[in-house]
Amino acid sequence: MGHCEHFLTPYIVVLHFEQIANKSNKYAVCRACINILGKDETYKNKFTNTKKECICHFQDCISFTTLYTSEQINELLDKAKKDGAKSNKPVKKRTHIILNDLSSDEDSDSETETNINPLYE
Repeated sequence: MGHCEHFLTPYIVVLHFEQIANKSNKYAVCRACINILGKDETYKNKFTNTKKECICHFQDCISFTTLYTSEQINELLDKAKKDGAKSNKPVKKRTHIILNDLSSDEDSDSETETNINPLYE
């Protein structure tokens, strides 16, 4: 039995014959761009076959907005958010707990939080 088709598959073509983008991903192109711009022009604008890259392309693609309604596009973007497409959220501030000098007072359990990343100070 075959595997279930991903919800972005109807909108992209995965380029299996191209050089791979990285260790895990291949390149892809937008089907709307192929229909409107043609293969040669579309293949110049290939992107990595990840949810994040596909969604970024769809948001900026004039061909995609020409072929699909704003309702269809919004539905697709909402589905991507619910499916867990990674976003550019800021990294949470990390803290490191350092025990005070134990040699001076071993009975004291005082702890101090310090920031280990100087960029967040």
